[in-house]
Amino acid sequence: LDDMLAANRDPIYGYEPITGAPRTGDDFPYGLLDFDPRSEQYADNLRQLLVKYPKSQMRDNLELEIAKAAPTLESGIAQLRTVLEKYPKADAAPEALFRLALAYRAFNDPIQSEEALVRLTKEFPDGVWTQEAAELLPRVANAKLTRSIP
Repeated sequence: LDDMLAANRDPIYGYEPITGAPRTGDDFPYGLLDFDPRSEQYADNLRQLLVKYPKSQMRDNLELEIAKAAPTLESGIAQLRTVLEKYPKADAAPEALFRLALAYRAFNDPIQSEEALVRLTKEFPDGVWTQEAAELLPRVANAKLTRSIP
């Protein structure tokens, strides 16, 4: 692996995995750098993966990553809700619920944030995102209480 990364050449397939230099006969010229979340084209490149592999078992996770890369809080919330509607019990659902709670919290909506966290703890009680939710829930509940006091 070290040699492959240093040379930026896959010895078996004969292409450049880091930069994604074109391969003969391949209509998908992406490399690892094209899937860096800091890249401006990250979400578009993930969408291209969804087009190339429409029946992928990772579809829920790809759509979650696209939602996480949303340019605005409002569009991120909408995309996270869509992920949860399409894949309510899938592998990406716990993280989507947690991210949704964070987005609602940033949007100053502690009621919706708490609902997402409670749903996460009920539907996925043993997950790592549930542990994160348990730590965040008291703060969100406190914000909800503070907001309701005139």
